[in-house]
Amino acid sequence: MMLTTGHREAQALWEQLGKNLGFRPVRSASTAHPTDGVWLPALRGPRFAAVPIAAAEVIVSESRKTLRGSIVTLECVSPALAVVLVHEQEIRRRAVRRGATPDAAVRQVQLLTQQATSLAAQSRQRIEVWTYERLVRRVAATMPISPRLAA
Repeated sequence: MMLTTGHREAQALWEQLGKNLGFRPVRSASTAHPTDGVWLPALRGPRFAAVPIAAAEVIVSESRKTLRGSIVTLECVSPALAVVLVHEQEIRRRAVRRGATPDAAVRQVQLLTQQATSLAAQSRQRIEVWTYERLVRRVAATMPISPRLAA
């Protein structure tokens, strides 16, 4: 599967957030349940190795059917926190490239976000819907302070 630049950027930011928070990020939970990123405990060993703390699925162009598949994948991984990350910038870019007006592109993002929120609410798993902008803010808020800046 060919990932967009925005998809890869979101995966990298998710990984960075996990590192900033002290977890051990990996790209996917398993080959059976591929995700866009999983945080495992920093501790290694048989008791901790496969316990997913958080997992994310990045949404850049998905239909309701594939969005539902992303939710099911997160449910199968069953982390303490599952995140459906709606990459609003990438979705708008793709829509405009395909001929949509900027207003229509914004509506497409809103509809996809509403659908993700609705599907997440129906799940028995704890699933949050984040935007790419929210991910960027969280990564920035968790960046370690440089010793030179702290002095």
